[in-house]
Amino acid sequence: MPLGKLEKVNLQSDLETLRFAEDQLVRITSTMKELAAKDERVIRLIQLPGFGITTLTLIAAIGEITRFEDAKHLVGYAGLGARIHDSGLTTRTGKITKAGRKDMRAVLVEAAQVAANTHPIGGPN
Repeated sequence: MPLGKLEKVNLQSDLETLRFAEDQLVRITSTMKELAAKDERVIRLIQLPGFGITTLTLIAAIGEITRFEDAKHLVGYAGLGARIHDSGLTTRTGKITKAGRKDMRAVLVEAAQVAANTHPIGGPN
């Protein structure tokens, strides 16, 4: 299909942009692999069932773990804490709050599902 002069220029520009983006992706991926291989947190987490590339998402979402006062604060940050309704003598718990970071919650739920499907507790009956 013949292209006009302007269409050829646009196509060349798009191809150059694509090549540039591909080169950047190679550099960024290489740097991330290098940094991940040196990070003790990655080395520990990647050994757990269900964790792979999701480990980097989790570490990026958490950041410096010491910024959380305790585990409850981290659970709340992830939006994985149970909803609690407390009224007088009645206390009811519900589903997770989903009030925290969606990306962090998503990778943790995915990792839990993979672990549950590939490493059943107690083995076959």
